[in-house]
Amino acid sequence: MPDRDELVSVLNAAFSRDETRSLDFLSFLAHAFTPERIGDHLIRVEDGRILGCVGLYPYGLRVRGVSFRAAGVGQVGTLPQARAAQASLPRCGRRRV
Repeated sequence: MPDRDELVSVLNAAFSRDETRSLDFLSFLAHAFTPERIGDHLIRVEDGRILGCVGLYPYGLRVRGVSFRAAGVGQVGTLPQARAAQASLPRCGRRRV
């Protein structure tokens, strides 16, 4: 099963322009990758490797006295080498990492 380090590595690669300007998601979004929150990610796995992910962060919303369940979206990323039709969202599924 893929782990947190693999997921973060995919996101770092997906959002980094090059090796000299790389991102480190754990340094500024560590709270999104805790054991309690890691399951808030939809991941695309092929041949045992994570190719991309979408973070869906649930929260409660109240409008005019009516409560709703909602989710924020973040960390939508795909490995640069996997950005093709075979890595499309329709084949994604919710999977705990």
